[in-house]
Amino acid sequence: MLFIWYWKNNPLFVLCTRFYLYLCGNNKIMTMKRLILISFLAIGIIISMSFVKDSDYSDGWEDGFCEGFKNIKGQYSICPITPIAPIAKMDCAEGYICGYNRGFKYGMCIAEGKKCTK
Repeated sequence: MLFIWYWKNNPLFVLCTRFYLYLCGNNKIMTMKRLILISFLAIGIIISMSFVKDSDYSDGWEDGFCEGFKNIKGQYSICPITPIAPIAKMDCAEGYICGYNRGFKYGMCIAEGKKCTK
């Protein structure tokens, strides 16, 4: 019972319900305004899907960054927050290894206090 109360009072649920009612409404004819809104939403979803990270490369980047930082600062040092992984290069066939090597170099550069580029 508590779950149903929470779900119905959840702002996201209320927003989705209102959006659905706005799109469908009482009439079955979709107006131009609604069609444009749906088009923008579809384009936004397609664009956001293009930014999905390559998990192997990103995992290698995170591990390599931490190891590179520890290589300079010492084995028992605490790794800083890992920056967002750059886009993988096209000539890289092995995602994890390429991400690890690139992250290792960047982590060493950050630990030395130099101005680094990804």
